[in-house]
Amino acid sequence: MKAKPDKTGDIKQLIEETEKVMLLLKRINKESFDKKPIGSERYLNGEEVMKNLSICPRTLQNLRDTRQIPYTIFGHKILYPESEIDAILKSNYYAPYEISGTIK
Repeated sequence: MKAKPDKTGDIKQLIEETEKVMLLLKRINKESFDKKPIGSERYLNGEEVMKNLSICPRTLQNLRDTRQIPYTIFGHKILYPESEIDAILKSNYYAPYEISGTIK
């Protein structure tokens, strides 16, 4: 007589894989929620601003303290308007000098 295949192991593995997929979907949903624009403005969190500007947390804090960078506080979360960050970067941009037809 043939032994019946053990399907409980297959079911346990399927349940584990399903749980992994559910966790991944929750994370993707949360990340996509964080990226939604508010009104017509898109807001960045501190991590995104630090990454985009290549600055450390203390420098970001100093920029806030000295009102050099706009932000809003919602609950315990500090958000930065992306368009205003871009405008600050553009207004502080210095083009390279042109010398003898070449840019240095």
